[in-house]
Amino acid sequence: MSTVVAISDTNVGPKRTLATAAYDRLRHDILHCVLKPGERLRLHQLAESYNFGVGSIREALYRLVGDGLVVSEEQRGFSVSALSHDSLFDLLCMRLLLEEHGIRKSIEEGGVDWEVGVVSAFHRLAKGSSSNSADPRLVDPEWERCHAAFHYSLVAGCNSPLLLQIREAVYAQGDRYRHFYLTYVAGQRDHLAEHRLLMEATLRRDVEEAVRLIRNHLETTVNSLLGYGIPGTKSKRSAEK
Repeated sequence: MSTVVAISDTNVGPKRTLATAAYDRLRHDILHCVLKPGERLRLHQLAESYNFGVGSIREALYRLVGDGLVVSEEQRGFSVSALSHDSLFDLLCMRLLLEEHGIRKSIEEGGVDWEVGVVSAFHRLAKGSSSNSADPRLVDPEWERCHAAFHYSLVAGCNSPLLLQIREAVYAQGDRYRHFYLTYVAGQRDHLAEHRLLMEATLRRDVEEAVRLIRNHLETTVNSLLGYGIPGTKSKRSAEK
């Protein structure tokens, strides 16, 4: 395993255990592909790199095994879970199901406050995009927050707390794929223009166009990842248009 450079926040609140702090930092670096898919995780090397005891690192890794982000194999120890074509395709299907229904219900039931939320979220996303680093492979955490907030705003008027809760869980599971895409695959794609079209169709209350745009937005990302050849299963399914 190459030398780990820990980039996550080192602040530890007084009520958090060391194992919890180690878990948070390792989880952050797995989701952001600092610890790469399939990478071996050696206890002593991680303890030294992250400045935690071996016991705290071991406990954190077992928690990450429960999250599906780390695998533990007898005689081989721990490694970061591989990215999988099949799990990516499964996530796409769930995202489409939830986003399309959420947008439909938001356009049907959302009021002026919801519209204001969409406009405000897009404005923050546009400001964040304009201040990005000249290096497109550097994922700006502030842009990531604005991006997540914008997509949430599109479905926030659906009047279904359960849908929003499930959607947040599915969105979080896509973090590793999203960061892998932004770091290695994205290229010159005009993400801001795609989000602007989504905002405009939503505010016009054009249900079918908004649904078409969100489907195309998500499928383009997934097909780019599949075409790039992310590590995972041999399945080569592509998202159907």
